Amino acid sequence: MAKKSKKKSKFRSAITVIAIILIIAFVALCYFYPPFYQKVKQLLGIDDGKPSNDIRVEGDTAYVTVLEDLKVHFVDVGQGDCIILELPDGKNVLIDAGEDKFDELDHYIKNSTSVDKFDFVILTHGDSDHVGNMDKVLQNYEVKYVYRPHVKYTGSKYSFDDSFNQGGSKNTKSSVAYGDFLNCLKNETYTENGETKQAGWEFFTHNSDFAGKISYQNEIYEYYFDFLTPRVESYTQINYANANDYSPILKFSYCGVDVMFTGDAEGGVAGDAEDEFVDFYKNVTDLDLDVDILKVSHHGSKTSTTQAFLDIVKPEHSVIQCGYDNEYDHPRQDTLDRLVSMGSSIFRNDTHGDILLTIKSSGTFTFTPQIINPDNVLVGGEILYGNT
Repeated sequence: MAKKSKKKSKFRSAITVIAIILIIAFVALCYFYPPFYQKVKQLLGIDDGKPSNDIRVEGDTAYVTVLEDLKVHFVDVGQGDCIILELPDGKNVLIDAGEDKFDELDHYIKNSTSVDKFDFVILTHGDSDHVGNMDKVLQNYEVKYVYRPHVKYTGSKYSFDDSFNQGGSKNTKSSVAYGDFLNCLKNETYTENGETKQAGWEFFTHNSDFAGKISYQNEIYEYYFDFLTPRVESYTQINYANANDYSPILKFSYCGVDVMFTGDAEGGVAGDAEDEFVDFYKNVTDLDLDVDILKVSHHGSKTSTTQAFLDIVKPEHSVIQCGYDNEYDHPRQDTLDRLVSMGSSIFRNDTHGDILLTIKSSGTFTFTPQIINPDNVLVGGEILYGNT
């Protein structure tokens, strides 16, 4: 028996030595070969706060007999944001809904798009010029899934369960518009295969990406929504002091064309969403953030679209959603000057009306403004562009 015990002891010692060698080799490989470490983090879903791209989401594949163009509608809702995407797989996305004139928005949807439902709705933040019409959208269109900011409703009109109504302590919303949206979301249903289902939702973070694939004539065409901020692991950590900074900076890609959506993200002050983006992504090497089209943040406000932000995204074209002769003097001249200095052409709802961006599977795209080539568009006394 003694001899067998010694053999077992030697065997266990050998296993221990081998395990230690493997652990040392694993640690050394992670340390001396960063791509391997990044892959391990992706597989384990770890974010240690160091610059890296997120885990890539794989979307479902839709098989089509006709490959439609992808359309992005920058709808003129006055002083507010409203963007509709018609995807080639038949799915539709709404980003914000403006504040007033829902009848005009509804008329646009029914007459200028093929939308009869929304598969995804993204509310960037709780300000009324983004959320004001959301309750009416939910009442008039079936919505399957909603991405919402981690902002708590503190008004008196509604009472929601704590699991549904959460948010940080620095910024809350008590407005009727925000409460109406949450109430409609709580009760939203849609029909699928003859079955009534409850709409889904989540508080978005940088891990809220979603994607889709289209199969056409044995070729695969993919679109991708990449949430780049908020840069936290859990939505419970989101607690911006400024309501605008809850807006996610979101990159959308299709067939080599990249569009960045920004809501009302602010910049220039530590803790602002744009600065959070710049601080994190200025050192990221495995993600191309040079975009073709930028939806300019906060209607062209002077507190957004900083030079540091533009130096990373380098937009060739910019779209500004603002109302004609608005009380905030949006867009501001210094913001326009920064865009012009980057060589970016500028489209604006206040001068062009509704703006349609069409992206083809070939990777080409065109802008079709409602008001085509306005003569001598003036802002602050300077001609920013003639023929667009």
